[in-house]
Amino acid sequence: MKVTNIKRLNKDDFAKEDQALVDRLSFALTPFMEQVVNAFNKNIDFDNLNQEIIYLETQVDNNGVPVINSEVRNPLRTRIKGIYCVSAENLTDNTLLTGAPFVVYRLDSGMINIRQITGLVSGKRYRLSMILIG
Repeated sequence: MKVTNIKRLNKDDFAKEDQALVDRLSFALTPFMEQVVNAFNKNIDFDNLNQEIIYLETQVDNNGVPVINSEVRNPLRTRIKGIYCVSAENLTDNTLLTGAPFVVYRLDSGMINIRQITGLVSGKRYRLSMILIG
């Protein structure tokens, strides 16, 4: 559903006894209504959402357990609901991934403890770009 543009508040649309109040309120409400309509019509950007992009250099063993950098601070204001790996750059050589990386984690006192990352080749160093979803 597309949000339709709301017209400006016009004091003449209200009863005479309410016009002074509507005139004062419209000064603040009209720009706010325009911003809300604009945001909901495909203009909400990443910064408006409760999520963050983090970068992690890591390496995993044969079971996908990180052997370096297995813990990162949660930068969100809330508990994270999930981690989505959007990019994995192999820093060791040109070996391609066999699948999409999936991150298994546990939250501990504001820290994200990465328990396993599937889809990475063991013994290779990677730079992961991950979205933390709050």
